[in-house]
Parts: sequence; C-alpha cells; structure tokens
Amino acid sequence: MLRILLIGNYAADRQQSMQRYAAFLHATMPASRFAVDLVLPRALLAKVLPFGGELGKWLGHVDKLIIFPWSLLRMSGRYDVLHLCDHGNAAYALFLPKRRTLVTCHDCLAMRGARGDFAEVHVRWTGRIAQRLILAGLRRARHVVCVSEATRQDLLELTGSAANAVPMIPNVLTHPYGRMDPADATGQLCRLGISKDRPLLLHVGSNEWYKNRLGVLGLFKELVGREGFRDCGLVLVGEALAAEHVQFIGRHCLTERIIVREDIGNEALRALYSTAQTLLFPSLHEGFGWPIIEAQACGCLVVTSRREPMMSVAGSGAILVDPLDHCGAADEIERQWQRREYLIVQGYENVRRFDPDRFIEAYAELYERMVR
Repeated sequence: MLRILLIGNYAADRQQSMQRYAAFLHATMPASRFAVDLVLPRALLAKVLPFGGELGKWLGHVDKLIIFPWSLLRMSGRYDVLHLCDHGNAAYALFLPKRRTLVTCHDCLAMRGARGDFAEVHVRWTGRIAQRLILAGLRRARHVVCVSEATRQDLLELTGSAANAVPMIPNVLTHPYGRMDPADATGQLCRLGISKDRPLLLHVGSNEWYKNRLGVLGLFKELVGREGFRDCGLVLVGEALAAEHVQFIGRHCLTERIIVREDIGNEALRALYSTAQTLLFPSLHEGFGWPIIEAQACGCLVVTSRREPMMSVAGSGAILVDPLDHCGAADEIERQWQRREYLIVQGYENVRRFDPDRFIEAYAELYERMVR
C-alpha cells in the first residue's frame, strides 16, 4: 500500500478554500489503495509570542519557512508521495525528493504580479523574493498539476515546462453544496441576521484586486437603476469592506442595500446560494473560480466574466459579461433574464462535469504513476 503525505496550509493564514481542498483529499482518497496522512505547518513561535501586526506576520513566516521544513524533511522518508496541495508552499519542493514530490498549482496570479504583469499590483521586495522561491519550487518539481487550462497556460509560460509534462485536474466541490430546503435556508439567514424581505444578489470573494469587488458594486449600482432590480439588496461574503468600497457605497447612497458577512460557514453559504436571485462574479482573473460551481449546484443563477477560466468553468450555465463595463453588463443581464430558468438548469448539468469520483481517481492514478 502506497503511503501519501498531503502537505496543507498554515492555519493562521486563514486560506479556507485551500484547507478544505487538502481535507477533502485526505477524507476521500481510497483507503484500500493508500495510507494517507495530512500535515500542516504548526503555529509555534506565533503562538508562544502572539504579537500582532507585522511582527506576528514575520513570526508566522519563521514557523512556515524555517521550523516546519526541518520537520517535513525528517518525515518525508516514510512516504512514497509528498503532495503539496497548494502551490503557495512550492518552496518546500526545493529540498524535498524531486521524484516523489507533487505540487497542485491553483493559480499563477501572485507570481505574475511579482513579475510586473498587472498594473494594479505593487509587490514589495519581500513579496518578490517569496514568489521567486515559489516559482523555483515549481520549476524543480517533476510533477505539477493545474486546476484549469488558464492556470496551466500561465504556468507553462512562467516555467518553460513542456505542455505534456503538466496535466490538468479540475477542481470539484469540496463541500456537498446543493439546493437547501427553503425552511432550513430561512433559518440560516436568520442566524446571519439577513432578512428575505427583499430580493438578494450575492458576491463571494475577498478584497484582492482580481476579485473586482469595486466592479461588483458598480454593476449593482447599474442594476438597481433598472426596473426589475429596484428593490434588490446585495450580500457580500468575504472580507470587511475596504475604504474604497465604503466610499463608493456612501457616494451612491447604497448603504441600506449592502450587507457584509465575513467568515461564514459552508451551510450558511449554501443557504445564500439557495435563496439569492443571482451570484455576481465578474472577476478580472481567477485560477479556477469555485463560487461558480458552488452557486450552480445550489440552483443560483450565475453572472460571471467573459474571460477564462470563468467561461470554461461556467459552461453554458451562466450569463457572461464584460467585468469592466458595468452598464453593458447590466444590459446583458436584462436581456438574458427571461432565460434564467433555462440557465439554472444548464448550471445543474454543468456541475456534473466536476465529478468528485473522477477527481479522486485522477489523483490516485497520478500517485501510482509517480511511484512506477
């Protein structure tokens, strides 16, 4: 029986999607074929010396980049495959056995930002060094998997790898999202302090520039000026609002319409997907775009960007818009609104492409191929 070590993320970094990804692999990899362990960098210095701000951040870096690698190197000899579940930890590949190390690359946005590809991104020297280490680890790793074709193309361009050397294994739902019973959904919304008195639009994402949160607000402002959306509210799930968001909301008198909720659980999010009229997801870039298939699985109409990988992930079950043209996007939503029931059905069909069984079998075959 092959022994697999999954290497997850530092819990204090609060990268929930990556934590769920590693936990999903750990829970679903067939026990009849593999003995699977999951290890995470532990908060040692950051726990003993709990300083906040920049000092706390640097102590976390010591935990992740100095203390944990020694522990990881000591245990690595007991495993046939060492799977770095997030490319953000690819620097560990610089000292792990090359033939036994696998990295899953979820996106190349930070690496491209450090290289200067995006005018919106200004990276400090420490960030540039960190991204160079990550890129060096990806270049050294013999086995790398990407979660979308867009991410794969970015990685091939950054690393110079041969196309046939980098397979793609698309993400799947790491929580059993599906349409929630209306009574249960109402109960979840009540616990969130959200009323169903008005139709709700939804956005799920952080304040990272590529999530285009200001663009979400701009699109919402355009929509509430249209007849069919005048009564709508907007729920923003993710981080607290940044100053630019607060200023935009105040300037356009949207304060009473906006609800912000941070760090909600999967079931609360499922309730929102199940009750919202639509998910607004006009990202500028993504590595994959999990909220698209999460919303589709819950019967929520998806509005997303006419860009990759969002187009490929959404399939034919979404309204596609230009994320930079708020007025044009609102026009397109109005034009397509009468097709929403059809698009929702197409969304349900689309989610079936992202089959968890195929996902697990693809990784299982890759583990076995690595050992052979």
